[in-house]
Parts: sequence; C-alpha cells; structure tokens
Amino acid sequence: MGATTRLFKLAPLFRVWDPARRGFGFSDQRPDDVCVVDAWAGRFDREGRPIYEQDILSVHHDWKLGWVRALVEKRAGTAEFRGVATGPDGPFHIAAYQFADAYVEGNAHQHPEKLLPAVPQFPEPETADLSTWWGEGLRWPRVASTMSVRQNHSSRMLRRLTSEVTSSSLRPESVNSRLSLLAHLQVQPDTRATRRDGSAVR
Repeated sequence: MGATTRLFKLAPLFRVWDPARRGFGFSDQRPDDVCVVDAWAGRFDREGRPIYEQDILSVHHDWKLGWVRALVEKRAGTAEFRGVATGPDGPFHIAAYQFADAYVEGNAHQHPEKLLPAVPQFPEPETADLSTWWGEGLRWPRVASTMSVRQNHSSRMLRRLTSEVTSSSLRPESVNSRLSLLAHLQVQPDTRATRRDGSAVR
C-alpha cells in the first residue's frame, strides 16, 4: 500500500505595505527595514483568498446583527488571530475558526471606509404614545371594568324581567321562569306584586 500524499495550501507568510505606491509586496521572510508588515493568519476565506492582519472581513455573526465587518488582528503576546467588530454595545470578537465562512472585503490600508459598525437587522420599534389611539391623536377608548359591565347588564335584565313579570300577557309557567332568573340574579322580588288586571303574582 503506497504512502498517502497530502497537499496543503499555503500563502506568503508576510504582506508588506508600500505607502509610496499604495500596494503590497509578499515575502516568506519578515523584512526588517519596513514598519508596516501584516502576517498571514494561516487561514483562507470562503473564496480561497488568504487572510492577513488588517484585513476587513464580512462574516455572519448571529440572528440579531447578521453579517458584520471585522478587522483581523493578532492577539498581543500570542500567535492567535481574531476578528474585532463593533456593535451597538461596543467591540466584540470573531473567532479564527469563523474565518473560513467569511469573505475578505478589503483591508485597513486601502479600504478603511469598509470597516463599518454592526447594526441590528431588526431594530426595536419606537415606544408608542400610549395616551393616544395608535399615536394619531385619537384618545384611547375608555373600557369599563368587568364588574361594571356585569352590574349594568344585571340592572338592565332586572328591569326587563320585572316589567315582564308584572305584565298580564304572560302565562303562569312563563312567570315562574322569569322569577327563577330573578333569583339567579340574587334579587328578591316583591311577591305581593300584582298584575295590571289586579291578580296576584304567585
């Protein structure tokens, strides 16, 4: 069984910024005579482009902020790289393992305007003026309490039933059903009441 050959994709280890011609040079040796040198982060973006320090990435962060712009930097005193983005609550970090799902949008040397702060995808609605109806100048309708509604309903039903009980057109069984409803409303009717024809109500 033959040996397995593995191929690893590599990129130049250093990117040197030349402010005179506003371009880059690349080298596997770190130059000593220049001050602006970006190290390769050891990773590629989603389209296979190498990622260096000071690159500006577009990466999906979460459902709230969506796609954000992050600046690649090297952590002080370590060999680790990370992305730094700015959101509504301040700076936050993008882990290096997320670089593979990101896109290189530019770099801080040539395209500083592309490093934009993150904003929420779904901003919270402004607080409505509760003193008006839908904030358009119409007053909120006054809604009676449940107890008031029940009391008003009971009062109307009581007046109606009392009028029907004292009516001479009702049959005895109808009178009994009305008296039952009155009792359900916790009303004690006057049993000595008479109909219009003078007959007593039993």
